[in-house]
Amino acid sequence: MNESRFRQRGTGDGHEGRRLRDLVFAQRTLVDRMGELAARQSALIRDGRTDELLAVLSERQSIIDAFTGQAPLLQSLLADAAIDTLDAADRAAVESALEAIRIRIDQVLAVDAEDQSRLDACRRGVRDELDTMGRSRAAAAAYGAAAAGPARPSASPLFTDRRG
Repeated sequence: MNESRFRQRGTGDGHEGRRLRDLVFAQRTLVDRMGELAARQSALIRDGRTDELLAVLSERQSIIDAFTGQAPLLQSLLADAAIDTLDAADRAAVESALEAIRIRIDQVLAVDAEDQSRLDACRRGVRDELDTMGRSRAAAAAYGAAAAGPARPSASPLFTDRRG
């Protein structure tokens, strides 16, 4: 039988527990960086600085990829109860870090939702401006044609006499 399934809390060699602890702290660092970038993203959206925004989004995507790439290992270690091999202080630190990760992700998601609303409003504003420009051009073309007078066929003479 697999002895690891019968370990008592806080016993065993602790190797998996240390891996879990290190991974959770690394994940927390990534999520904290993602939170910093989310705040920067919001400022760039507010200021309309799209070139810099694209750079921030690229960095965020790299962090998201790193975070999600480690998620299966984290889930596996948690499912294997690796946390139970840690002493009480490390176990509390890991549990606190996991809670901090959850809170930070919720904060990032809230910021992203606000940013998405702001971007949607900007997109609607640009679309409305483009629609207005299209209508203005059409109106200007119509006024220009009316000012030139009625359209005449090019083959018809300007003046005619009684004979035709």
